[in-house]
Amino acid sequence: MYREFNPEILLTVWKIRKNTSLILDICELFQATLDEGLGEIPRAYKAEDSKELVYWLHRMKGSALNVGAVFLADHLQEAKEQVKNLGLDEPTPFSTHLEQIHTSYLNAKHGISALLQSIEDSDLDATCKQSESLH
Repeated sequence: MYREFNPEILLTVWKIRKNTSLILDICELFQATLDEGLGEIPRAYKAEDSKELVYWLHRMKGSALNVGAVFLADHLQEAKEQVKNLGLDEPTPFSTHLEQIHTSYLNAKHGISALLQSIEDSDLDATCKQSESLH
């Protein structure tokens, strides 16, 4: 059902901790990590620094999984595996991976923003119950 962003991850945090500020912190860390990584990856690519690329791709993937951006995490994993095992531009040009990552990031941010808005506009317990009824 969810392609770019699965809100169940963050809603599970709420169910366990009942802490909206923790959800906000996780989302802020996701955005900060992805913004920093998207700034560092082109530099590492230009320098052909595979080790640095793998570091950022892995770090960004972990942050994506923390918020439920599974599709983004999949793109990051594919790029990481290619860099580690096959090379920067074989079989897929790295720029193609970077475009997919950027697009998925923007879509995930949109999903997160919608979730945060629904949290702000309503009772989070009701949001969790509504999400559970979709399954």
